[in-house]
Amino acid sequence: TNKIYVASNNDTTVFVIDGVLNIVIDVFFIFLFPAGIAVNTITNQIYVTNSVGKIVSVVDGFTNKVVAEIMVGETPF
Repeated sequence: TNKIYVASNNDTTVFVIDGVLNIVIDVFFIFLFPAGIAVNTITNQIYVTNSVGKIVSVVDGFTNKVVAEIMVGETPF
């Protein structure tokens, strides 16, 4: 989808950047302190680690909304 996801580990913000225009096109929020991001290009789901919250947030890449949270334990990165 030519989107870039950038986690701000100072708060709860994840920025969505258009890969062609190089501008922020959306912002979404997760539980606590996003630390790492992985993208499943087949399902268009984004996985964001919450370093303080002990969870991984699953985000729908079409809507940029959290659709699930997976408990994973201490300080996931």
